[in-house]
Amino acid sequence: MAREEDATLPELENLLDVEYYTRLVEGVKARDQPTQAFLNFLEREVDIVNLKLILRAKHAGVDEYQIVPGGASIHDDLARRLRGAEWSEVATLLEETPYGKVLRRALTVYQEEKDLNALASALDEYHLSQAADFGHRYPLSILPIIDYVLGKRREVDRIRMIAHAKHAEMTREEIEALVNP
Repeated sequence: MAREEDATLPELENLLDVEYYTRLVEGVKARDQPTQAFLNFLEREVDIVNLKLILRAKHAGVDEYQIVPGGASIHDDLARRLRGAEWSEVATLLEETPYGKVLRRALTVYQEEKDLNALASALDEYHLSQAADFGHRYPLSILPIIDYVLGKRREVDRIRMIAHAKHAEMTREEIEALVNP
């Protein structure tokens, strides 16, 4: 990876993600069940950030990036194996993680259409469903608030996608496919 002064925007974003999530995960000490659930949520979020990074880098043919430490299932060894694998082997490698089943259909769509949106959307939907589940199990913790904020962030992301698509003069059908893969 380039020095920080010479880094591209994606490289800087990667460095910021590493710093942000490293400090966040290290700052949470599991003292009780709700805090442990929050830590599990953060570890899953780190896994999802890493999977998106790995899949985007693989799509773009980028070999140099740093995964965020602190995830539950996605580590350097798996990242290295995914980097070297063919797209047809990615689903098999991911089967050893909780995300294999989640991404199975989206990986099939990617291989047919070379569209990363299905992969990112599948991961986001899984993360949102898990956040909602944690929020319901621990209603007196911070988890319901996180669930709410994630839902709102998803709405804002969709509005942003629609605005960009309209600016790009995409058809209604193309916009619907983009927002609801």
